[in-house]
Amino acid sequence: MSLHAIGSTAGARKALVSGIARALLCGQDMSLNSHDKVINFLSKRSLMTEKDSMLDQILDRAVSHHVPSHGWTRKSLQVAAEELSLSPASCGAIRGPGALVQYFNEQCNDELEKLLEKEEAEKAHDETQTSRHDKLLFGLTQRVTMLSPYRQLWASALAIQATPREAAYAVENVKRLSDCIVRYAGDSSLDLRWYTQRAIVGSVYSAAEVYSLTDRSEGLEDTIGFIDRNLRLLHI
Repeated sequence: MSLHAIGSTAGARKALVSGIARALLCGQDMSLNSHDKVINFLSKRSLMTEKDSMLDQILDRAVSHHVPSHGWTRKSLQVAAEELSLSPASCGAIRGPGALVQYFNEQCNDELEKLLEKEEAEKAHDETQTSRHDKLLFGLTQRVTMLSPYRQLWASALAIQATPREAAYAVENVKRLSDCIVRYAGDSSLDLRWYTQRAIVGSVYSAAEVYSLTDRSEGLEDTIGFIDRNLRLLHI
């Protein structure tokens, strides 16, 4: 229930705010200005949420509409902000081209997770069991294929991710997609294999990214073959 819904009852509103304060202050004694602290905290939280929403809108617009024309650049961000009737200065809160690449990778990983969950659900009652190799190949293929619309620009994206400022984000991207694919393939290890499986899948994906840059085959068939060969070579 929102504060507005119980606004007519001052006592209930006071009790609710007091409860939030106790939770935020981890059970410490309530001071005279506790309510002010809570209201201040909630106000800041609201402003942060609005700011994040605004930045996401700029990033989404830039990636989907302007990166194909202007590349992974601040120009894409500025044009997107203007189209959203926002000041170009609002782009100052975005760290730059690296944020565009990160946003795109996060969207791809979100899509990959949904796709693999759907695939797993559809085959849950299928009598024909898909091999671990085929599942890994499917997951990696789907993720690499998501780069297709930006393949001509992906070399610059890789260069951006290789910079010291963006390296951590690039690693986090590969960690997340590797974990998603390995879990889809049925990994349940609790020992060192938990790490090695993800490291291997991550290395195969990273190599496939680079390989796909020069792939001119239809439907990235050569890249898919490259992934298949490397999975077999690494016995995974």
